[in-house]
Amino acid sequence: MAQREVVLAAGAYGSPQILMLSGISPADELASFSIPAVIDLPVGTNLQDHPLVPISFLTNEQSLFGASAADLALYHLGRGPLTSNVAEGGVFLSTRGDDHVPDSQFEMAPTKGLTAPTGRAFAMAVTTLKPTSTGRVSLRSAHPDAKPRINHNYLATTEDRITLVSAIRLAMDLLAQRSLQSLKRAPFSVPASNPGPDIMAHIEQHTGSNYHPTSTCAIGRVVDPVSG
Repeated sequence: MAQREVVLAAGAYGSPQILMLSGISPADELASFSIPAVIDLPVGTNLQDHPLVPISFLTNEQSLFGASAADLALYHLGRGPLTSNVAEGGVFLSTRGDDHVPDSQFEMAPTKGLTAPTGRAFAMAVTTLKPTSTGRVSLRSAHPDAKPRINHNYLATTEDRITLVSAIRLAMDLLAQRSLQSLKRAPFSVPASNPGPDIMAHIEQHTGSNYHPTSTCAIGRVVDPVSG
């Protein structure tokens, strides 16, 4: 038995859905689902996430594609490709030349990303660390089993688009270094060229989530900052 209170947490997507279904939300939005408003709070707004854009090349080198029973045996010994954390290397950097506050992250991985693999490849995932675009989580239905509507609203601001284009341009320069040329067999998912429009076309086609959603029930706006 709880002596004082119970904290129910269901993440940046599930928590606002539970609150909205319970009548804690902007009242005008609840009315369309015939849910009585208990408390009018900005639940579900201010959704923030790190957008991620992969750049990948096919390779003849060993990757996680086609791991075998022998690799499983190595894994139990703490060695081999299956011990990979997928993001084998990374760097935080600033596209604006700020030595103290990075705005982007590169992650190197022995895979092409989240799609079904068709061959050996390596990828560099480019992430914007401090996006200024915000989205929202809203109800799809008053039925608790219905999944919520999730709109990340990625790259809605000019600042975010400039940062991501600049970061991908830096990533392309890094991937063009001589030491990496012998690893490439063919491009798999790469911007057509360096100019901004081609990079933006790649961004529009391949942007996904780095799975860091937050702020839909922010402390001070939705959650009481006082505890104890």
